[in-house]
Amino acid sequence: MRNITPRLLLSAAALLLLTLLLEGGARLYLGDRFVPGLPTGLPLKACGSHDPDLGWVNKPGVQTRVVAARFAYNVEINSKGLRDREHEYEPENGVFRIALLGDSLAWGWGVENGECFADLLEERLSPGVEVINLAVPGYGTDQELWMLNREGWKYHPDLVVLCMILNDLETINTTWTSGMQKPCFTREARKGWVLKNNPVPAPAGKRTSQPKVGFLTWLNAHSAFMKLLQPDEHPQATATWEGRFERLVRQEEKYNKVIATLCDDLVDPGSLIHMLLNSMRKACQERGVSLLVFSIAHHHDRFIYEPGYMIHPDIEASLKKGGGPYKTVLSRRLEEAGRMIGFETFSVDQAMLEETGKGAPLHVGDGHLNRRGNEVVADVMERILKPFINKGCKFLST
Repeated sequence: MRNITPRLLLSAAALLLLTLLLEGGARLYLGDRFVPGLPTGLPLKACGSHDPDLGWVNKPGVQTRVVAARFAYNVEINSKGLRDREHEYEPENGVFRIALLGDSLAWGWGVENGECFADLLEERLSPGVEVINLAVPGYGTDQELWMLNREGWKYHPDLVVLCMILNDLETINTTWTSGMQKPCFTREARKGWVLKNNPVPAPAGKRTSQPKVGFLTWLNAHSAFMKLLQPDEHPQATATWEGRFERLVRQEEKYNKVIATLCDDLVDPGSLIHMLLNSMRKACQERGVSLLVFSIAHHHDRFIYEPGYMIHPDIEASLKKGGGPYKTVLSRRLEEAGRMIGFETFSVDQAMLEETGKGAPLHVGDGHLNRRGNEVVADVMERILKPFINKGCKFLST
């Protein structure tokens, strides 16, 4: 035993030294590509904090790593609580500023800092143009309006761009979404629209706690050497639909009816979403700022961002006939709402469909845009915005 103990200690010391050398070498090799952080899949604990007026906000100064089931990425939040580079509130002379409102797709869920379409757009339009990314994961149109009024106007934007997805039409009607509480407007007979659940109570106990994280998952998030052994990129399997087509068509038809019903609220003057969009348009108009709105397909019309996904026969027949770019029902209803309320819209649907037709997915595995998907959106936005910025023109909403 006297002879074995020193050998064990020596072996343990040698193993520890080797581990430290491998980890140190991996960190030097990866550099800024590796940011150790707590693995999580929800925004509140990873990079968000409770807010009594908005429900939650980005946590200023966060630098962490989000690890989800099929992907992982680094997140940095600036000192003012934006997933963006630092911006002063007062713009420099001659700078054209765009305030971007949205939720997780605009925020860049699933991609690295610098890879979301807001960053890509600023890079392409610069110098002289800044894109202020005010997006927060999980937000609905109500929270985006409050964010614009609380923070957005401080940056003196020349243009406000709102990115919508389908679940915005659902989350505005509830005080509880994605495990987090938020305020919510309800309509009362004599008082009109009344704000409920404001202030939002702070989370208590285990209601917002994260599930326990396994040791290997924790190690993969904290060790640069493990990152080299287990890269984040996960090949996405293309779905096949043979043998299940008819059943899936029936399911799709049922789901499409639900989507159509939700989207009809956009053109209903008595609906909450109509009121919120009108309020945003008025806030922009009062300041002489244009409002531009677009949508991104997310958990609907999946063939737009996932190659091989089934297409309903009616849509497929329509695409074969041509007759104009394809637009989802959300984009079409949004366009109608814009004409009614007085804001401009554009669509990224056809551009995404054409890119997906080349065979590569435009999402990270859960419907959020990957790097290429963000590039496609930035391409369309650059094409739409550049002529107006260069000529100093205004959109119809002003």
